Amino acid sequence: MPSLLTPTEVAHLLSVTPRTVQRYAREGRLARIKIGNRLSRYTRASVEQLIAPENLTRLGGHPDASEIEGNHDAYDRKRQ
Repeated sequence: MPSLLTPTEVAHLLSVTPRTVQRYAREGRLARIKIGNRLSRYTRASVEQLIAPENLTRLGGHPDASEIEGNHDAYDRKRQ
């Protein structure tokens, strides 16, 4: 059986609040297991999948160089 994490534990791993974890689950970004009407648990695998490098920009993480390629002109105009 996979280890199940509480919203607080997931929030600590992701450096976000438990409410953000709940929002990620509601939006389908993070798979959850509902236990009764009020409790949710998350698998470690679903959290690891969420923080995989290819998913970080979806969470507002740092984009890689290919995503910012060609945006230098807009950045330079803002700095002037």
